[in-house]
Amino acid sequence: MHDDYDDFDDFDDFDNYDDFGDYEDIDDVDEYAVDDYLDSLEEYEEALDDLAFEQENLRDEYEMKLQEIDEYWDRENQYIMTSGIYSEEEVQTILQNHEQIRREKKAEAKHDYEAEKESLQFERDNLRFDREMDRQDRELNRQAKEMERNEAAAYAHQEQAAQPYISGWQPEKPGLLKRIFTFAGMYYLFKKLF
Repeated sequence: MHDDYDDFDDFDDFDNYDDFGDYEDIDDVDEYAVDDYLDSLEEYEEALDDLAFEQENLRDEYEMKLQEIDEYWDRENQYIMTSGIYSEEEVQTILQNHEQIRREKKAEAKHDYEAEKESLQFERDNLRFDREMDRQDRELNRQAKEMERNEAAAYAHQEQAAQPYISGWQPEKPGLLKRIFTFAGMYYLFKKLF
């Protein structure tokens, strides 16, 4: 209906909240840290939903403003054409002036709409940037913890592998009684055999 109205940027991507990392796969993680992270994701979702709602309201207000401008100047033009007060030349001049004013009013409404829409876009971009930074921080922390666990496991493995080769280690020598009993047992066995 309004030629001056252009399509705004869709906010449909606000429904995509799945790009926050696979926090479920993290082993040995602080459950309070996970809760805080999930809470922050929920806050981002709510803030982005609010912005999407504001965007829809802004568009509706803009369309309503354009409709009000058209309705007002249509009534004015109708009155000028049907009043019988003005000559045909005067009517045409007045109608041209009205159309000029209508265009100016619509351009002003569009300027205000674009400025507010740009402000909402700026807020959305900031939220998405902050959300991505949180996701990257979370991933870096997860990788750091995983590296620490791997290093600890490798160190424990090295310690275990090196255990038999510790310098000064000697196999335990049998005691005197053990050697006597072993010798006596062998003597008895040979005596029985021969």
